[in-house]
Amino acid sequence: MNETADLHKDITALLHEAGDYRIVSSIEQSKRIGNNRTYLINVGGTKYFAKHFFQDKDDQRDRFHAEQSFISYAEKVSPGFTPRILSVNALQKLVLYEFIKGKPLQKGEITGKEVAQAALFFGKLNQRSFSDAAYHLPKASEACFSINDHISLIHHRIEQLESIPTEPDENRQALQTIQVIRNNWNKLTKSIHAQCLLHHLSTDEDLEEKYRILSPSDFGFHNALVKEDGNIVFLDFEYSGWDDPAKMIGDFFGQIQVPVPREYFAGFMNQALSGLLGEEQLTKRAEIMSPAFQIKWACIALNVFLPVHLARRKFASPQLDVKELKRGQLVKAEAILKNFQTYIDGIH
Repeated sequence: MNETADLHKDITALLHEAGDYRIVSSIEQSKRIGNNRTYLINVGGTKYFAKHFFQDKDDQRDRFHAEQSFISYAEKVSPGFTPRILSVNALQKLVLYEFIKGKPLQKGEITGKEVAQAALFFGKLNQRSFSDAAYHLPKASEACFSINDHISLIHHRIEQLESIPTEPDENRQALQTIQVIRNNWNKLTKSIHAQCLLHHLSTDEDLEEKYRILSPSDFGFHNALVKEDGNIVFLDFEYSGWDDPAKMIGDFFGQIQVPVPREYFAGFMNQALSGLLGEEQLTKRAEIMSPAFQIKWACIALNVFLPVHLARRKFASPQLDVKELKRGQLVKAEAILKNFQTYIDGIH
């Protein structure tokens, strides 16, 4: 049996499990770029959405389980903010979701209204009355709970990028950008340590569990659809789990596909962290660490120069133009560094 026939059989079984026994009209692979293969399914005019999760021996994260468990929790505490899971094939890492009728948000469309919805979603996820129900959820991808661990992780990202081969031409261009990242990073880490000392924040100690938060991770409007009524549904929770609030906020404003204007930083942070234990301390940590996450996102933009990350992109989009992808991601990384340069130049 070929791959197309296998997929049709597996999706039909998922539909039956969800209670729809009609004949499948069509299955189309989505053009949405990501780490997993996604499909739009039509059954007699009713639409569904399916996701086939990437698997690789060098990728240790169980993305399938992380997303399933997170959405199951979110459906209880923040209904309407995430798509519902209808059925699951655990063996094939294939999930059937309800279809969300909405449009992707674009660069330049983000206003205070959208930012407030994101903060509300985050707040509902972290209601203290539901904390016991979330206790079993895993740590977020790359979760760190000390400032030094965040620094070490970003340092490792830079080292990985510095090891890419010098061929082809786009790699040589990337290595020049990576050298700029390295120079900025060396300057920034000194500033972070100085600010932590000034504000009496430990760089070595882990954030206590009572100060940790449940994060959608990779949280932003690049992973969202806005419905006709203006309500936003957030997508893609394979990196989700328990995390440091500073990382959640840093990533929310660091993601590059649909950037959140910096003018909303203070408002989002105040709304998201309001009512959490240690709010004042968490706010200061987030402010100090925010520039570090911009450096991290410049590195993330260049992940496609690393084999395991490129393999995920090829899995999701078999017809991918690798050269064009690399060039596009390089432009994104350089844009982050350009916006960041004023801050770096101001460090004494």
